[in-house]
Amino acid sequence: MCESRMRLFDGVESLGDRTILYNESGFDYLQGSGRPEMIRVKDLLESWFSDYPDENKEALRKRLRGEKQNGQKHKLSLRRSSFQQAFFELYVYTLLRRLGCNVVVEPNIGHIQGKDTSPDFLATNDSTGYSFYVEATVQTDGRAQQYDEFEREIKATLDQLRCPDFIVCIDQFRITSKQWTPSTKRLARYVEKRLLELRAEPSARAFGPLTFQGHGWRLTFHFESRSEQELWVKPTRSLKETGSTRAVYDTENIRKAIKDKASHYGYLNHPFIIAINVREHLVTPETVFEALYGSVKHVFNVVPHEGRVIGDLEFSHFQPKYNGAFRARGRQHTRVSAVWVASSLFGPSAIGSADMYQFENHFAEDRFQPNFPCLPSCL
Repeated sequence: MCESRMRLFDGVESLGDRTILYNESGFDYLQGSGRPEMIRVKDLLESWFSDYPDENKEALRKRLRGEKQNGQKHKLSLRRSSFQQAFFELYVYTLLRRLGCNVVVEPNIGHIQGKDTSPDFLATNDSTGYSFYVEATVQTDGRAQQYDEFEREIKATLDQLRCPDFIVCIDQFRITSKQWTPSTKRLARYVEKRLLELRAEPSARAFGPLTFQGHGWRLTFHFESRSEQELWVKPTRSLKETGSTRAVYDTENIRKAIKDKASHYGYLNHPFIIAINVREHLVTPETVFEALYGSVKHVFNVVPHEGRVIGDLEFSHFQPKYNGAFRARGRQHTRVSAVWVASSLFGPSAIGSADMYQFENHFAEDRFQPNFPCLPSCL
């Protein structure tokens, strides 16, 4: 009797065609979604998972699903981070396979350095025999991750309000103090009170914008009439996504990822690549170059002008800031041969619009010089 192969998803589409909730993990939503575009994403991930080595499937499956060893689920924030990291590892593994490589998952390097831990992958090109190690990591700023979790909690709270005639639109969310309390109960009461006033007197002023001041944070929002909106996907949602701005920590995240991983495995007998997903929109080759080799500052000569001091643009100059991951005051992290940086890879549904950039470390002890078609180099 043929043993059935392990599958990633259970095949139960219990959520219909609704969109993802703010208090829902990415995997849980994919698991139950019946939307055609999400079914296509699931089919793609299932095919990638089927190509993963059988002996490593169970561990990867648990991490993608956010499950503990006993099969119970982790708390929501851990399920999200576990899914993001495991998905990126599956993405990088699949990329290596598409590049024509045979891939060993968690190769044993004990014979090299006596280490118990190991890089994620040892890739060997099938045609040329060229081998290299790859470590895949999802790197986000710790502060930004805390803010993101709280922002999700705020959105979930607003989305669950009962307001059949109006919807809530967030204009701006800001942390205003180092000491802040992530509580949304007062916010819910405040918005419900404003909704009652709006129903009683739907004036332009009542629609907002309105500002709620929490303990160390501030939220600005406004209301819109539900009748003026396009048809919403059922069940009816109370929060409408709008464009918002937030701090971007991409250069810091890239530098931190390299610092954390550069010497983690000691000496390796093949080139070592760090693949980084910083999960930001604005990651460009210029941004990565700055993270690796340092930024520059514009220096002005100060001159008096009409009774005040100004910077003289004519005699200004650019000066390097020695803050790069590969070049600070001297060469550093020379065990890293190159980095691969993913841009706009927020999750499985963004695969088609994501990019992956390759940057070589010209100071590396073991340069990454593949003798087969690889990612296009940006340096």
